[in-house]
Amino acid sequence: MRTRATLLFLSAMTAPVAAQAPTPFDMSPERKAPPATAVPAPQAPTVPAPAPVPPARRYLLQAPTLHLQGENVGQAWTFNLTPEQAASASKLDIGYTNALVVAPEASQIRVSINETEIVEQPVHASERPQQLSLSLPPGLLTPGANRIRIAVQQRHRTDCTIDSTYELWTDIDAARTFLSFASPEANRMIRLEDIRAIGVDEAGRSRFRLVAPALGQSDAATTLLKLAEGLALLGDAVNTSFSVSRALPTEQKPGDVVVIAATSDEMRTLTGLADDTATTAGTARFIRLPGQNGAALAFTGADWTSIATVADQFLSMAVAAGATRGNVATTSTRTIDTPLIDGATSLTFASLGRPGEEFSGRRFATDIAVAMPHDFYANAYGSATILLDAAYTAQVLPGSRINITVNGNLATTVPITASGGAVLRQYPIRVSMQHFRPGVNVIGLEAMLLTEADRTCAPGAPAEKTPRFALFGTSRFTVPEFARLSLAPNLSATSGLGFPYAGSAMPTAVHLGRNDEVTLSAAATFLGKLAQAGGRAVSIQSGPAMANSGPLHALYIGTAATLPSERLAGVVLPTVADGQPDTGASSDVSVDSWRDKVDAGTFSETLSRMNDWMKETFNLDLAAVNLIPHADTPYPLPDNAGIFVSQSIDRETKSVQTVVSAANDAALQAGAQVLGDQANWMAIDGRLSAYDTAKTTMLTVPANNTGILAFQPASFTNLRLVAANWLSGNFVMYALGLALSAIALGLASKALFSRLGRNDK
Repeated sequence: MRTRATLLFLSAMTAPVAAQAPTPFDMSPERKAPPATAVPAPQAPTVPAPAPVPPARRYLLQAPTLHLQGENVGQAWTFNLTPEQAASASKLDIGYTNALVVAPEASQIRVSINETEIVEQPVHASERPQQLSLSLPPGLLTPGANRIRIAVQQRHRTDCTIDSTYELWTDIDAARTFLSFASPEANRMIRLEDIRAIGVDEAGRSRFRLVAPALGQSDAATTLLKLAEGLALLGDAVNTSFSVSRALPTEQKPGDVVVIAATSDEMRTLTGLADDTATTAGTARFIRLPGQNGAALAFTGADWTSIATVADQFLSMAVAAGATRGNVATTSTRTIDTPLIDGATSLTFASLGRPGEEFSGRRFATDIAVAMPHDFYANAYGSATILLDAAYTAQVLPGSRINITVNGNLATTVPITASGGAVLRQYPIRVSMQHFRPGVNVIGLEAMLLTEADRTCAPGAPAEKTPRFALFGTSRFTVPEFARLSLAPNLSATSGLGFPYAGSAMPTAVHLGRNDEVTLSAAATFLGKLAQAGGRAVSIQSGPAMANSGPLHALYIGTAATLPSERLAGVVLPTVADGQPDTGASSDVSVDSWRDKVDAGTFSETLSRMNDWMKETFNLDLAAVNLIPHADTPYPLPDNAGIFVSQSIDRETKSVQTVVSAANDAALQAGAQVLGDQANWMAIDGRLSAYDTAKTTMLTVPANNTGILAFQPASFTNLRLVAANWLSGNFVMYALGLALSAIALGLASKALFSRLGRNDK
């Protein structure tokens, strides 16, 4: 298909040139006629010089700022280039600033690409931002994946404490960090595989701009959503969003790919280029955009049926190209894919991308990542183990410690109590699975190292370069067998692995509030992120077409006014519409209400103190003590809530319904980009998640009353583990069960002893 698309592209571009061989009219600027008696010498026609093509720019960061905090810290990730970009002469620009307390004479910034060091120089951007501009050697960049690492070694000017290491930072500015290519062909995509080189904009975002004049048709909407899935899978960008429109964009910015879906007749009116009307079969090819240096990926055909066929083929190709068995794709942020743990597993740190490393500072920090399956059910009782291979010298004093975090939450602390140094071989550190979730989980390791030299902190002393701590790549992360149970609502499984939609054998019914640009943009973004999370496509059909197909998993996307009211039963929309401020018209104030606020009463105060003591002593919240699980009541969204995602389950049919909505079109349109940002996407959890436009974060509402979807694998071992996790999370029932068992044992013992003992008359 790609070969035929290339031939069609070449013929479309060369045919107009052949037709222009005879030129009956000269449209060059008017020239004065020569005198009648003079025979002028032949003059070459005046041809205006072509406008210079600006160098193609490829931004590199996945966020507006890369914040490097600490003494020895760095970040590595992978970016993709087209063959034309890799072959072009190129330059690397890096813009950064750093904290005032960073000592430039003892601090370094290092940049490497494909394991080749590009620059190493002092960090000296505390007074004004610095811009590094480096010409890259030929052959350094390669077509496809390239690995870049930016690292800093920082030392404090005056302080040597562990706390002072948090004051050391260097910020890499995404808008001033990019590759530039001299070749004008680097601006343009040619092959379908080039979509992987979509790149990012100045804020680290990637966007596919879908253009379809017929987007109001239901069959066109389904085709566009399938294209969105394929583009998201093939592009594999971190912060992917979609916009849908009827007209071409006026310009193509970095990080944008324009995708046209139109019939041959629509293509003529849309792009101004003559399409091949003789071709009845659908094609997918890149075409030049009129008046622009870039190109657009065009899906064309005689009608929308043929376009739908090409879209299905494209989606199948994208799924096959991105398939990685047993892994979650994370190369764009962590250089390697994250292994998906499916049971009892033991992995070395080296296999997780963290080989051995020596450290001479005060606070050593690193992390590893593992992914849990969608039916992970061991957060109440389970624990993993880090078998640590490490060493520290005699300089390290007792009182030092090693902290282990899971997804940013402190899991355990290991104090260092021995003096004189030690070599730790497979030292076990238990890590609670309380903060694990389906999908990617980041386990952080931080060593806080105290030394006598740091306590003294002599002014003007040279930076210590002798290693005092070492972490070896033979350290292992070990997970035992854990419970497997699919529950819903569970938005963390949806955002983490696309469950239950991505890769499902049954189709998903997609209900759109309207077939307009705003709704389709949100739907394309959400489905693209689902496909990326699961690494597989979501088999979709429009809601009306699935009306008689029985109970199926469903997606409802649109503004609140356009969706069925029963699908919004889990939320209460803000009473202040369209972002208008509350005027505070109600002024009823009662003495009783203020008495409740000021004096909680002796009983309430006692309960509050008891709850605080239980939290501090046993890490137990009395609010979680329930004999019967509470029903999920409708959650009132705050006035500053933007787009929200909610989920519910039909317990009889075991079908899951997920709603993506907002109060109005403006909030839904802005929410398409919000959901595309990976940080917001991975924060989706519980039964409802909403974007707080004031705090620019996601708020979540946990699910109190979940339903069972599947019980896999069906075995006695899994049943025992599921029971252990459920009883750990419902400890009141566990205590009642123990009490009833003790009573039953006592009654049985009494009955037995009454038969064996002497019966006095």
